[in-house]
Amino acid sequence: MSESDSPIHPLHSGAWLQLQRIAKRVQGFRYLIAEYNDPTYRDRLIAHHLKQQGVGQLSASQSLTQFSDFEALLAEQCQLFPTLHLTELEQCQAWQAPFFQGLNYHRERIAELCPSLLVIWLTPLGINQLARGAADFWSWRSSTLDFTETKEASVLEVTPNNLGMASYLGQASAKERRKRIEEISNFLQRHKVQDRGHADLLLEQGRLFSSLGRYTDALSALTSARAVYRQLDDQLDLATVLGEIAHIKTDQGDINQALDLHHEALRIFEELGDLRERAVTLGDIARIRLEEGEIETAVRLQGERLAVNRNLGAKDGIAAALFDLANIALAQQAFEEAYRLLNESYPLLLELGRLDGIVFVGATYGQLQLAFGERDAGLVTLERSREGAERLGLTDVARQLAQLLEQVRGQVGGLEE
Repeated sequence: MSESDSPIHPLHSGAWLQLQRIAKRVQGFRYLIAEYNDPTYRDRLIAHHLKQQGVGQLSASQSLTQFSDFEALLAEQCQLFPTLHLTELEQCQAWQAPFFQGLNYHRERIAELCPSLLVIWLTPLGINQLARGAADFWSWRSSTLDFTETKEASVLEVTPNNLGMASYLGQASAKERRKRIEEISNFLQRHKVQDRGHADLLLEQGRLFSSLGRYTDALSALTSARAVYRQLDDQLDLATVLGEIAHIKTDQGDINQALDLHHEALRIFEELGDLRERAVTLGDIARIRLEEGEIETAVRLQGERLAVNRNLGAKDGIAAALFDLANIALAQQAFEEAYRLLNESYPLLLELGRLDGIVFVGATYGQLQLAFGERDAGLVTLERSREGAERLGLTDVARQLAQLLEQVRGQVGGLEE
C-alpha cells in the first residue's frame, strides 16, 4: 500500500508510530489502549495493520457472558499472533462488574497465557468503565493511544486520559481531585514496580496537584514520572511530562527553564513526527515569548502553529491558534484584526462542540460583536458562553458574563464608548 493509500489521518501519525514501535520491540505480554470514536475508521486502521506479518484481530462476540470463556479465547488467539487487536469488548454481555474483577484478579494469568502485544480498542466511555472497574489491570497498560476523530470531540467527558484537563475546566471538583490523588498514592505505595503504568499514574497525579495549586507536590510527581519515562525510552510520554513541568515553571516565573523544557519536548515531537503535539508546543513557547514582550516572535510562532494545524485539518488546533493570535491583536488594539480572527475561530468551536472554547473565545468574540454594532449576535454569543460556564462549573465566569449581559440589555444601543 502506498503512502497516499494509508488510512492513517495525519493527526494520528504520532500515535500510529508509537504503536508500531511498541509492536516491534515487545517481548512477552504487554497491552495498550487504543481510544476511538468512529468504528469505521478503527476498522480501517486495523485492516491496514493486519497487512503486516504476525498481526491478528479478535472481535468479542456479543453473546460472550463469562470471563472464563473470554480468557480461553484470548489465550488461543495470542498463541497465533505476536500482536492482537481486540475489539467489541464493550458490546459483549460480559462487560460488567464480574468481568472487570476477572481482569483484576487474573491479570498475572493473562500475562502468562498471552505472550503478545494486546491492543484493546475502546471508546472514551469504555476507557472510563475499565479504569474505574479494573484499576489494577488498568495500571498495567503500556500506553493509551488517541485515534479519536475530531469531528466528534468532546471536552466534557471525564476519562482517565483527560481528567487532568477536565479538572482545570471545573468538571471535577476539588474534593474529587483530592480523592483521586489519594487513590493514586495508595496504589503506588502497594505497587513499587517502576513501570509505564507507574509513570502514567504519577503524570496524572502531577496534573491533579497542579490543578489544585500544589506546585511542589506536582513537580515531585512529574519529575518522578519523567525519570521512569526516560528509563523506558518512552519518548512520546517523556515529551508530554516535560511540557507539564514547563507549564508549572512558567507559572513560577522560571522562564528560562520553562523554555528549555518546551524546546526539548519540541525536539522529541519533531523526531517522532507528531505534528499535532509539535504545534501545541509551538503555542506554549509563543505565549511565553509574548509575556516576555517578544511580540514579533510570538506572532511568528503562532503563525507557524496555525499553518501546521491547517495542513493537518485539525479544526481544534486551528481555532486555538486563531484565538491566541486574536489576543495578540487585542493587546495591540488591532480590534478589526482580532474580530476577523475570532470570526473564523468561533464557528469551528461551535462545530466541534468544544464547550471550553465556546465559553472563553465566545466571551471575547461576543464583546467584539457588540462593539462592531452586532448587538443581537453578540448577545447570543455571550449568553451561550454564560450557559457553557455554568455547565462547566465556572461560577465566577458565569457570574461576570451574567452581569455583562444585564448591562448590555439595559442599554438601548450597543456598548457605550
